[in-house]
Amino acid sequence: MTSKEIFEKGNILTIGKAKQIAGKYIYITNCEYKANKPTVRKVFVAPISEWDAARQDKTAKDFPNWQEYCKSFMNEKQIDRMKNSYHIGKNELGNFEGGTLNGNDDTPFYGSDADREIYYLECC
Repeated sequence: MTSKEIFEKGNILTIGKAKQIAGKYIYITNCEYKANKPTVRKVFVAPISEWDAARQDKTAKDFPNWQEYCKSFMNEKQIDRMKNSYHIGKNELGNFEGGTLNGNDDTPFYGSDADREIYYLECC
């Protein structure tokens, strides 16, 4: 699968679409700056908010997880933003992939920057 094939045959991935195809694998890519070549990644779709993902992240020193660390200094508005921003799911390396800004089901996922929507094709 190439990024060109995904751009030509695929669609932009939104929060709503990710919820519909949760539990499936997809190939994703997004536009890059002129100096960078788009990459294709395989992702298991399991939309998760940044807030819930932070609970799974055990890398915060002196805290049981990243979510507890965030609670120690964030205000309610910042926490709400994390609760309403999503990752697509996990890539083959086990890392969370893609992101959104605060949004609803029509909000697209983005790659390296918020103006670089993620295109996808369902696979295996």
